[in-house]
Amino acid sequence: MRFNKVAKHEASETKSEKTASRMDRGIDSVAQNDKRWDSIAKNYEWISHAQISNSFILLMAIKQAKNALTAGEISENSCTKI
Repeated sequence: MRFNKVAKHEASETKSEKTASRMDRGIDSVAQNDKRWDSIAKNYEWISHAQISNSFILLMAIKQAKNALTAGEISENSCTKI
């Protein structure tokens, strides 16, 4: 009987440690998410310029194509032309 009580106590401690660990990861995840969004906000101008540049490259690849292209073919064509 004593063994069962000790085993149950250890199991409940392990369960509470796992729960605490999950909560810590959740807090870390929120902090990482905040950092990520702060970085996006600080670098918004660079990001928007990159999007315009990517659109321009895609338009150039499509313009040079003689047939309809898949997304993979556009990527291959734009990478080889640059």
